[in-house]
Amino acid sequence: MVKSKDYPVKWDRANLEKFGHFIRNLFIRDSPPELNLVCLRSCLNVTNLTCWVQMSRDMMDAMSHLRLTHLSINPNIIQHPTPGLLETFARVTHLDCLGHFDNTLGHIIHFKSLTHLAVSCYILVRPPLLPILWDRFPKLQVVISLKVADNPDQTGSIVEGFDTNLGDPRVVMITLPFGDGDDWLDDVRYGRGIWGLADEAISRRRQARDNTARGIER
Repeated sequence: MVKSKDYPVKWDRANLEKFGHFIRNLFIRDSPPELNLVCLRSCLNVTNLTCWVQMSRDMMDAMSHLRLTHLSINPNIIQHPTPGLLETFARVTHLDCLGHFDNTLGHIIHFKSLTHLAVSCYILVRPPLLPILWDRFPKLQVVISLKVADNPDQTGSIVEGFDTNLGDPRVVMITLPFGDGDDWLDDVRYGRGIWGLADEAISRRRQARDNTARGIER
């Protein structure tokens, strides 16, 4: 499956080669490997990529030509990343990190420009991961703790609030709905995906803190 918010048509090779350079937001999942490769080679102006497939060497080479700012991927499936791909990683500011990793961070250490990071809620409970993240990524502003809803009727992402167990107001807990990329579409269409929701939550917390501080000053 290949989705694009920009051009909601059936994406075959001919369409990709003709219109691919217009695409900025791309979701790749459950597509034939040859189509995945055509996507990455044709959509050279993509800045927001969700790629939930196994990465071949050719796909890594194609991805290295993209100037990505937003990426959803499992870094653990990328074995021996190319130098060009590492340069692409270094430009990414928003990383939705699928899969698990330990305190060594694995390939995540190559994402040097991160301001926003989303990971499984089961990862963040492992001490002392949060202090390591703040230390290794000085630009990091928000960490999102993700889980999937138990209720199959949930239709949108829900901000659960501040997790006192993690003890850091820069961490936002979000429960994702069941569905196949629905949150991704909400983000690129309306800015209501995990990144927009997290930024709103952090902004509300700062406003509440400032209001409290002003009240104390008075």
